[in-house]
Amino acid sequence: MFANLWRMKRRARGAWARNAWTQARKPKRERLLRLEALEGRQLLALIISEFRLNGPAGANDEFIEIYNSADTPITVAAADASAGFALAASDGVARFIIPNGTIIPARGHFLGVNSVGYSLASYPGGNGTTATGDATYTTNIPSGEDPDGGGGNPPLPRLGIALFNTSNPANFVLANRLDAVGSTAEANTLYKEGTGHPALTFFAIDHSFYRDPCGKQGSITTFGPCPADGVPNDTDNNAVDFVFVDTNGTSAGAGQRLGAPGPENLSSPIALDVGPIISRSLLDSTVVVGNPPNKVRDFTMDAANNSTFGTIALRRRFVNNTGAALTRLRFRIIDLTTFPAPSGIADLRPRTSGAVVVAGINDPATCAATGTPATAPCTATVQGTTLEQPPNQPNGETVRLLAGVG
Repeated sequence: MFANLWRMKRRARGAWARNAWTQARKPKRERLLRLEALEGRQLLALIISEFRLNGPAGANDEFIEIYNSADTPITVAAADASAGFALAASDGVARFIIPNGTIIPARGHFLGVNSVGYSLASYPGGNGTTATGDATYTTNIPSGEDPDGGGGNPPLPRLGIALFNTSNPANFVLANRLDAVGSTAEANTLYKEGTGHPALTFFAIDHSFYRDPCGKQGSITTFGPCPADGVPNDTDNNAVDFVFVDTNGTSAGAGQRLGAPGPENLSSPIALDVGPIISRSLLDSTVVVGNPPNKVRDFTMDAANNSTFGTIALRRRFVNNTGAALTRLRFRIIDLTTFPAPSGIADLRPRTSGAVVVAGINDPATCAATGTPATAPCTATVQGTTLEQPPNQPNGETVRLLAGVG
């Protein structure tokens, strides 16, 4: 499912058309903004949404992303007289604190990073910003690595992590826990939910565990709409809720999926679902969805860009109904058949595409919004999508990838 989660910035009100080089399966119904019943317990909407405890820069290449899943902002206020909310590891040591008074926007993020080795600080963030840490720490969270990297040593333990509504270590107890994530190797149940996610074999790879916004647990062979409808899963079972991806499709013990980490901070765009706020339609609604110009199959080989069997271009028109200005649309891929696809299932790799001029469009709304002339038949420029980096994506990326327009 391409672009179930929309990321946006600002620009003049108007219509957008998109030309995306990938295959997609979209549910027929339009998406609506999710309304969350907070029932007076708003803080429970803060969840750990993505993390990694090592990376290509080594054991300190860590980040932990917190997500406000509510539709209202959350102002951090510790349950006691402490400094704020703490993210702690199962050694009982807080790695970073979200200070009292911090406002985490509705569907927004807060990012903690290990400043010793974090390698994704130039990952795209908001308008002119990148995914730098909102808070930093310097004490590594062990994840099974060799203590000195020389080999021959017993591996360090694999610690879980938890978010608490206090920064006082004496109050790191279940009653004050907001969320937790840990592996099956974590014995302390305060620092994981359910049985825990699979324990990784230590590799210095560009990867992350992210909370599943599709609801298929990362399956590339389960077809149909995403049961979670773009909302990050939170069933209180890490094994079900989190999915592992990396940029090489490595088999590291938690399933093999080609994808990319995508850390987000307070400056990152807020997710808006397609529906009355951002409406979506075919480029030409007088033509069926699987035919040109809405879907164009090109069999030209382009092996250098991971398109050995050609490309599929999907073209849609998006209209800004927010009443505010938008300068950019960002699409997060959350469901796609890709490497390692079994026989009979397409191995799809989204790629950067350029703008194209499409003639012969007979859709009156498309022509009126962006066509030349403003009446059908018309010609319209369909904007391309740009795969956002880092991380480096030598294989063409898929799940968790961000593609931008504008």
